[in-house]
Amino acid sequence: MNILVIMSDQHHPRFMSCAGGPFAETPNLDRIARAGARFESACCPSPLCGPSRMSFLSGLYPCRTGVYANGQALPSDIPTLAHALGAAGYETALVGRMHIVGPDHAHGFERVFPADVTASTLGGGLSPVLDGLHAGGGVESLTLSGAGGNPYQLYDDLVTRRACEFIASSDRRRPFAMVVGFALPHDPYVCSEEDYDRWKDRVRLPVVAPDDPGATHPALRDTFERLARATAEDARRSLAAYCGSISALDRRVGLILDALERAARPEPTLVAYTSDHGEMAGEHGLWHKSCFFEAAVGVPLLMSLPGEIPAGVVFRPGINLTDLTATLLDLAGAEPLPEADGRSFRALWRGGTWKGTVFSELGTRWRRSLLARMVRRGSMKYVYYHDLPDMLFDLERDPEERRNLAEVPEYAALRAELRALVLHDWDPQVISKGLDRWKRRNGVIDRWRRAAGPPDPHIFRPPEGSAWLRDVPGFVPERRLEEGTY
Repeated sequence: MNILVIMSDQHHPRFMSCAGGPFAETPNLDRIARAGARFESACCPSPLCGPSRMSFLSGLYPCRTGVYANGQALPSDIPTLAHALGAAGYETALVGRMHIVGPDHAHGFERVFPADVTASTLGGGLSPVLDGLHAGGGVESLTLSGAGGNPYQLYDDLVTRRACEFIASSDRRRPFAMVVGFALPHDPYVCSEEDYDRWKDRVRLPVVAPDDPGATHPALRDTFERLARATAEDARRSLAAYCGSISALDRRVGLILDALERAARPEPTLVAYTSDHGEMAGEHGLWHKSCFFEAAVGVPLLMSLPGEIPAGVVFRPGINLTDLTATLLDLAGAEPLPEADGRSFRALWRGGTWKGTVFSELGTRWRRSLLARMVRRGSMKYVYYHDLPDMLFDLERDPEERRNLAEVPEYAALRAELRALVLHDWDPQVISKGLDRWKRRNGVIDRWRRAAGPPDPHIFRPPEGSAWLRDVPGFVPERRLEEGTY
């Protein structure tokens, strides 16, 4: 059995035609769903790129990896999915984005195409490759959006080519396990003119009530007000470009699936598609991620494996990306990762039992201090915010998460039960002190980085002129990266 895992960045879990999304046409993702299973309630270990990806690699929640921020490095002595598969005889490859920070850019992968769109050097810093466009949570990603050029497009084209080349050249004497990482559909919300024009008159912005939890909860209010500075036209343009980026992503997935068919390897290949986290896409008046609404904490998850996973089925119990890691190892016959938080969900299609209780975590010292953890059990979702009001939603009765039940008396016992579950093995005081310690240490390294200017050996270097906008007057790219090869 071979393994192909494709992980995009910031894909709303319902923005696939196989998931019934209104603003998506994804024929190639649908190919995976038709050949196998779609997991309707999959979620990420953290609604932030780096922490979620390091949890996927290690099978551990952020409180166990110590990675809560995008600038933090996964310790090299933590074994990963790649270590376990390599030990089982697989030729392992990482092609594209994984938001790895620090000098160890392999973490067990045998073959690595290491270029990424975010900084890999310790000390952090935002990616310089966007050339005047904006990503990462600011309102500028909405005001500077639409039809045009996005360096992430070129990066994903390169990743697609390298992935197809690996499939064609992989060692046929042993199975392969390749993880392909795309940058899109992560903002900036900029896509090709053709994809944008396909969607510009079809998208509709979500309606947000004044008392929506996204607008009123103290953990989210500042973000809501900051993003509200964008106009309705900015938001509509951003949503159309986001949908266009998903269309482009789907075509690249199709090219990889076609390469797999052309290779005609005799052994079956497990194909999995997922994302590191979701995208709010205007729901609750929010964009990007870093919250626990389903649009941000949920992820698409599709898996096919002929002879093992039944075709065309949908599973609804909760799944975490750490569980995906454990399941891949189980299906490969590899040794489980020690002390892993994830568990194999193979029982779902083999008639066994699966509890479906999942967690997700967030810890930040950016703009403001925030520490939170979510548990989702059945239809109930509880979110604990340290030193802030909590949230409770019934996803079956209130799938749009408009009514916070945390203060409703008849839910008091359930709220207390789920709160105890969140805090059972997660100490906010300990984690907060760890984040403060990392911030002090990283501050010194960041000041060194700014002063010494060490080269980043893994940064993607797009050609000049790759960032441009058709419909935003006055947009002038700021050249912030010397042109080079990639």
